[in-house]
Amino acid sequence: QEYRATRVFCTFETEGAQRHVLQKMSVGSFAAYRNDTHQVNPNLLFRGEHVLLLREAEEPSTIRWMDLDEKWMAKLKQISITTAISLGSVVIVALIVALLRRKSVAYAAVGISISNMLFPAIAKILTNMEAHPSETGKQSSLFVKIAIFRWVVTAIVITIITPFTSTLTNGPAHLIESIYVIFFADLVTANVFQLLDPVGNFKRHFLAPRASSQERMNLLMGGTEYTVAERYTNTTKTLFLTFYYCAIYPSAFFICAFTLIVNFYVDKFSLMRTWKPAPALGPYIAKFSRVYFMSSAIAAMALISSYLYSGFPFDNLCGQDVSHSAYYGTWKITNGEGVDGTAIIEPGVRSFHFCNQFLGPGSNFAFPALPIAQKEGSVWMTNEQQDLINIYGWLSVGVIGLVGLGFLFEAFNAARSIFGGSYKADGGVHGKTFSQVETISSYIPQIKTNQFTHPLLAANIDEVDESIFDWQDPERSYSFYDLTRDAEQLLKGNEDVCNRAFGQIRHWPPGGPAEGDMGNGGTKSALRR
Repeated sequence: QEYRATRVFCTFETEGAQRHVLQKMSVGSFAAYRNDTHQVNPNLLFRGEHVLLLREAEEPSTIRWMDLDEKWMAKLKQISITTAISLGSVVIVALIVALLRRKSVAYAAVGISISNMLFPAIAKILTNMEAHPSETGKQSSLFVKIAIFRWVVTAIVITIITPFTSTLTNGPAHLIESIYVIFFADLVTANVFQLLDPVGNFKRHFLAPRASSQERMNLLMGGTEYTVAERYTNTTKTLFLTFYYCAIYPSAFFICAFTLIVNFYVDKFSLMRTWKPAPALGPYIAKFSRVYFMSSAIAAMALISSYLYSGFPFDNLCGQDVSHSAYYGTWKITNGEGVDGTAIIEPGVRSFHFCNQFLGPGSNFAFPALPIAQKEGSVWMTNEQQDLINIYGWLSVGVIGLVGLGFLFEAFNAARSIFGGSYKADGGVHGKTFSQVETISSYIPQIKTNQFTHPLLAANIDEVDESIFDWQDPERSYSFYDLTRDAEQLLKGNEDVCNRAFGQIRHWPPGGPAEGDMGNGGTKSALRR
């Protein structure tokens, strides 16, 4: 059986050589798919007839070697299923929060905080079912799932289930109190649980001393796994909650600042003490969060603030300088706290009638939220409020437009990479060569497993120098992790099949043996000697 190559990774000795090749051979993915030989210099065609699709590779530690050959239709199916499950989880948790809030605001806040801690584990399971060629793609998918869940459950659900007239009124069942309790519960619950690290401490202090082997003990002492995507969503969740309600709860900015400071030091402690090292993702997740989610949060702040300011005083009452004779006299009334009293209506007393002050989605929807949306005879905004709403309403349109243009710009750049070469050098060329870097990392097919402290090698590494590995087992040689050796033992007499089935790696160090001399005195990694 023949096994086609899905990816070829090349490491250059100098950064200048890498940039030169990428600039000369960069083409759009569409041209490579169609094998449009007119897009490339004939001398740069592979075997004189094939157009190669060249891209600057991500860091070696981020490559997911087992997912490189997955078909795009299979990927689409996987992502569709996991996304549907994630959205279903959002709906289910939202219903649970709504039920908890009927009992108590504190119950709802704790429920939100616990669901924010538990859902990332579910999201990781779902994302592990997807095929991604690199950790960057996997982390991006995980980021979207967790961010949407946390944004909806933490901020949006409370608005939906809270009556409009309960926005500003006092009491534990009203919106302002709910926002404060959510902030407090999220600050305390998540950080205390992270500092306690019950699972990690149980492994390190109970299971590890009782492990049956050194290998097992090392695995148990490895630390708690974390993801950069989950930590970024934890920050964006707090910021989104602040931006969403800052118009009616300005103190949220101070609470948010304090929460982020606490999160920083708790994460710093965990990073240095309890967490397992994560793959070197680079700045992609930070850029992804900034470009898409932070800009969306700012757009939401402008939009929601305009509607919140337009809804003041949130009582659905419009006053008229007219008194109605039908209501003259003394009336028995009960206030919102259940206390009985009397009211005297006399001629000349101003009257009020019901009017819908909510300009959001519904029968009275208006976009943007402007004073002209008030119906004749149902005017509740003051003159100063109308001036403010005119500013905020049109400002929300401008902000949403700018954010939309930013998304279009990113889409344009993505389309440009499809139809044309998009490589652009970033920064200057460094003076050091690849061989001079002390902590070099190479593209060696590896498979991480929970059974071994180091990854298994899915390539024959007889002809490579041990210096290109970025890890070392003090007890065992690299040959112990070489899967080709195991395959040869299982398939005796079929070494050629093993050679074709596994990844191939070649290393030509500066001043090393020529290609024809490899295997005859070249530096080996203590394998098959």
